Amino acid sequence: MDKFAEKANKAAKALSATTLDYTNASLIYYQQGLSDQEVEDRTAVTLKMANVANESATTISEQLTSVWNNFYDGSESLEHYADAMVRLGADTASSSSEISEGL
Repeated sequence: MDKFAEKANKAAKALSATTLDYTNASLIYYQQGLSDQEVEDRTAVTLKMANVANESATTISEQLTSVWNNFYDGSESLEHYADAMVRLGADTASSSSEISEGL
């Protein structure tokens, strides 16, 4: 547990997030049974999108999980979907919540 706390603290700082936000986002992905590497990757994308979309990491992780589960076909990364949602939101003045609900 100490090792995870250390890693979470470093990763959160690198992503300009709090350690609590990092661990909350990570928890959702760990509850899905993902590997440590998958959790790290998805948590990083989640926190980046949360910063850009001005949403909570918990909300973004739920949205990205939904998008990932419905659209992932092996050809794109989670970051691709996050980028597309942020771009669509900017182009249409919509929130990430509106976009994910629409999807």
